[in-house]
Amino acid sequence: MNNRTFLRNEFTNSVEFYNINQNIINWNYNEVIGEGFYQKYTDNFAFVKIKISKNEKKDSHEFINNLTDEEMPIEFSNEIIKALNFFISYLHGIKGERINLKIELIDGTYHVVDSRTKDFQIATFQAICNCFNKGLRQISESEKKMIEICKLRNKNNYS
Repeated sequence: MNNRTFLRNEFTNSVEFYNINQNIINWNYNEVIGEGFYQKYTDNFAFVKIKISKNEKKDSHEFINNLTDEEMPIEFSNEIIKALNFFISYLHGIKGERINLKIELIDGTYHVVDSRTKDFQIATFQAICNCFNKGLRQISESEKKMIEICKLRNKNNYS
């Protein structure tokens, strides 16, 4: 019997990791911090800031979310975790070793109307790239202003 199943790439932005392969391979597991901002011309919006280091205390990977559900709704956090799980598998593959990581979500925000779950996957990949190469893409001053406006708006909606 000849069954065909079509596969799809759920992580289309993973191609960006090509630009940081050598930096990941050379990484000594010291703490790295990166941020990613995604905005599409259709106003999709996501901001993520993460910290990655070797997990010295545990026998497994650890994700620490330092944001409240109001600051980062669960559906967006789940997409961030999904992207980070992909990165962990990718890291093991290109380094050829299994090291447990501690990854913290230290900042982030969304637009109450214009954010989609997929936006957070893209922003997370950008944050990972920024951890290993600050020169790939930097957040502009106008983007930083938009991030602060969204944070303030979200805070006021839940106050």
